[in-house]
Amino acid sequence: MNNDVLPMITSSIHIISVVYFALSIPSLYLMAHKKVDSRACQIAIGIFSGLIANYIYKNTLLSSDALLGLTLCPIVLVSLIFGPYALFFGGLVHLLRVVNNSPHYTLFLLSFIALSFISEIWKGRKYTKFLLVIAVSDVFSILLNWQFLHEREILNSSIIRALFSIFFLSLLYVFFAKIIQIFLNIKVLEKRAQTDQLTGLPNRFGIIDHINHMKIGRERFYLSLIDVDFFKTVNDTYGHLTGDKILVEIATLISDNIRGSDYLGRFGGEEFMLIIDAPDIKTAESTLERLLSTVRSNEFINFEGDRTFRLTISAGVALCEKTCMPDTVINSADAALYKAKEGGRNRVEFGVSCCPVNL
Repeated sequence: MNNDVLPMITSSIHIISVVYFALSIPSLYLMAHKKVDSRACQIAIGIFSGLIANYIYKNTLLSSDALLGLTLCPIVLVSLIFGPYALFFGGLVHLLRVVNNSPHYTLFLLSFIALSFISEIWKGRKYTKFLLVIAVSDVFSILLNWQFLHEREILNSSIIRALFSIFFLSLLYVFFAKIIQIFLNIKVLEKRAQTDQLTGLPNRFGIIDHINHMKIGRERFYLSLIDVDFFKTVNDTYGHLTGDKILVEIATLISDNIRGSDYLGRFGGEEFMLIIDAPDIKTAESTLERLLSTVRSNEFINFEGDRTFRLTISAGVALCEKTCMPDTVINSADAALYKAKEGGRNRVEFGVSCCPVNL
């Protein structure tokens, strides 16, 4: 027994070391850059996990006719983080490598992949669901190959290896599920820190973060500061509850009348920031004129619901180029907004472009 167990422990440590070393860097990179939901990234990391599984299959002490459950470590872990596409492509790459070499392991792999998709092990990350998938796959593979394993006199070894596979995969699953939960909690806290509690729009921190992200992939786009005209009068006349209600309604009106690639946030008070994903001034101008018209034609109701009134908005807009500092562009849009206010409100004014930053 000791002669069987020691190599399995050694091989298990080898596999786990390979998996952690190979997967940690790309996984953390994709998670940090918020690319977990990217279809292309899911497929790429899935293929990579399949190649790692192929390496383990070829180079570890577990490479025999017995069960090779631990070889699935990289595929299991990427499926937990990146979902079904990673599982499918990782399993496919690995299956193409083993299908003609080990009928025993091939049955285990096929049953695991099938049961994983049926039970959707990547959803909820429930330990009992995953353990059941592994255990059923192991039992199914052993039963179908019982006679073959018995004739080769490796039945007992296969059962021991199956138990080791279940044990180590379960430990990895629990560990990674906890790590992913911590990561998701951090993302929730990050989102809360960048979200305006009243309107549900991104706040100033979220806006600046999005501007910096836009500058990576865009040469130029437009920033617009939008202000509710005479908002103080609304608060003084109808109360702050009505003021809050109006801000939420205006946020909804603007959100419903912009393109999917544009980005709206609450900059502070009664000011909103609209990032217009367009390089030309005509698109920016038509977008803002449409918003002014939408708000101007809307009939607002006070918090008590017994009085109606109308409002207008003013907008200042400035061009943001790749070399611009966000604060510089925002100041230009703010100056243009002030000019729109001075010019009679309910209008759009354009600010000067920023100067390139000298590095």
